[in-house]
Amino acid sequence: MKLSLRKIGQIIIVVFILAIAIILLYKPAEKVNEADTWIGYEPPINNYIGGKYNTTVILMARLGDYKSGDIVYYQNGSEHRGYYVSAFDGVMNYIKNNTPEDSTILCWWDYGNMVIGSGERKSIVVNPSRSLLISLSNDNSNIITDSEETIQDVANALTATDPKDTVNIMKKYGSEYVLVPTGIFGDEGKAKWIFYSSGISLGEMNNYWVDGKIVGNGVNTILYKMLNKMDVDNFKLVFSDKDANIYQVIS
Repeated sequence: MKLSLRKIGQIIIVVFILAIAIILLYKPAEKVNEADTWIGYEPPINNYIGGKYNTTVILMARLGDYKSGDIVYYQNGSEHRGYYVSAFDGVMNYIKNNTPEDSTILCWWDYGNMVIGSGERKSIVVNPSRSLLISLSNDNSNIITDSEETIQDVANALTATDPKDTVNIMKKYGSEYVLVPTGIFGDEGKAKWIFYSSGISLGEMNNYWVDGKIVGNGVNTILYKMLNKMDVDNFKLVFSDKDANIYQVIS
């Protein structure tokens, strides 16, 4: 049976469309780069740590080699829960094993619960202040807050340009150590809110912090210098890894 040219053309078009459909249907999925993507744990993984505060780490997700979730510990008969990321395991081990047991650590509030539950030392702050709730993306109606004065003191200590001002604030709380996390989970990315708590308005923030980087007037601060392991008068660098630095007051 002879086919007309028109019929042959129609057949060719149909075959072409089917071939394209097959190629699209069976195209292998692009491999996810796990180093750049959060992968959730279902269900979350509970790791019992124990220690002074009967601590448990609840792992909820990972990003490459980093694991993140909550740290839960018990102090004075009450349960406390806060942010956890494995990037700071090294610095918390240093704090636990190389600082006096009655030490108080000055750091931004995000890390306070890890300092207590993992590092087994006191932290000046462990929660945001009421005015800092605007920095949180989740429902914050039930979040416990620390006082505005305490958060402002920590922010002022970190954003001071004169190390003596930082030392004076630390003396108020009996602290000799400053913890400054670095890297992708560190203080530079959230420095906007540290500057904000020190009195810098959001309208003038571009003079201090832009797109996750400390700039302009911000590079003169104690925070910037400690993030970059620079020499700071009245302090010495006592611990450093790729995720955190610790400075100790010297007098």
